[in-house]
Amino acid sequence: MSNVIASLEKVLLPFAVKIGKQPHVNAIKNGFIRLMPLTLAGPCLY
Repeated sequence: MSNVIASLEKVLLPFAVKIGKQPHVNAIKNGFIRLMPLTLAGPCLY
């Protein structure tokens, strides 16, 4: 099992790093992070 995880990390990690450095992807991520508290608190206040 650890061989599978190690091989996936070897293949996917460089791709994930390249995607994570893209400014538009980072903006979408930050938008989701900022909206998450409102999404979670909204049903409680309704």
